[in-house]
Amino acid sequence: MYWIHGGSNIWGAGSDYDFSNLATSQQVIVVTINYRLGLFGWFASPFFAETGEGLDKSYNFGHLDIIKGLEWVNQNISSFGGDKNNVTIFGESAGGSNTLTMIASPLAEGLFHKAISQSGYVSSYSAEYAESISELSSKNIFAEDIKYLTDSNEIVDYLQGLTQTEVYEKYIATAEKYVYPITPITMRDGIVVPKEGVYKALEKADPDLIVVAGTNKDEMNYWFVNSEYFMTHPLKSDEHLNAAKLIYAAGINTEVLYGATKVLKNHFVE
Repeated sequence: MYWIHGGSNIWGAGSDYDFSNLATSQQVIVVTINYRLGLFGWFASPFFAETGEGLDKSYNFGHLDIIKGLEWVNQNISSFGGDKNNVTIFGESAGGSNTLTMIASPLAEGLFHKAISQSGYVSSYSAEYAESISELSSKNIFAEDIKYLTDSNEIVDYLQGLTQTEVYEKYIATAEKYVYPITPITMRDGIVVPKEGVYKALEKADPDLIVVAGTNKDEMNYWFVNSEYFMTHPLKSDEHLNAAKLIYAAGINTEVLYGATKVLKNHFVE
């Protein structure tokens, strides 16, 4: 089983969960990976697309890392007692979305045989949209730096000459302009993701591929606990106060807790 962690593709790691119990109780080999996140994982730049070759023309570097990990499993898992012909990929939230992207990607074809997407979503955007409108694009993040450069090769040389810290600082400076975190988007680069997009590509996926897709009941509760929204926008209606009283009185009564938090979910989502 090949775990793809979540975290909006901006945070998280393969070590976030301890899969030792899963491995021992179900007699499976669990492989976890790390992949590039944020600007380092998904970066739209027409300049790289114009000057690059092969995979260098892709915008979905994080997905390329996931595929490289699958290739490693295919080549090496037998040394650990695994079966390269029986690989299940599974992921949660952004990891669930990345799982669906793997099903749609021609580069991942044949590298796995089953898939589980937990709270994943299906979306992808055109390269043109990503280059012009996406917050994670060279035109937006590095607009001031490259405004006097007119040649694509010069721009690529400049961007590749930046240190990791310099790139990250530019990313943070841009992210601070927004209320919500800048999260990467899956781009139809014609390399990792077909030009037709993830949704259409899924319609053409291998019909024999076994896929389980669903949502995690507590997916949103994590955000409630850590959300500044509820600190700056207190819920004052009678319905919200009653929900708070239920939560306080519930103790470990999970049924009551879920009913109360559902009120918060409806308020926040709707």
